[in-house]
Amino acid sequence: MKVVRLKKCECFFTYVEEFDTAEHAIDPDKTGLFMKVKIRSIRVNSISIRQKEDNYDSKRVQKGN
Repeated sequence: MKVVRLKKCECFFTYVEEFDTAEHAIDPDKTGLFMKVKIRSIRVNSISIRQKEDNYDSKRVQKGN
């Protein structure tokens, strides 16, 4: 039997984009050129282990914190 491990986590990140003008940068509907993502402060909330054949949102085999 194969199993999968699912980690439910939270983190803080900074998403960096480059724009040609300040007007484009302040518009939340505009998309700039992706530069990088910095991830920090990762916190694992829970870990679940389930059978590979099962739907990941269904029956749990084992759960721990």
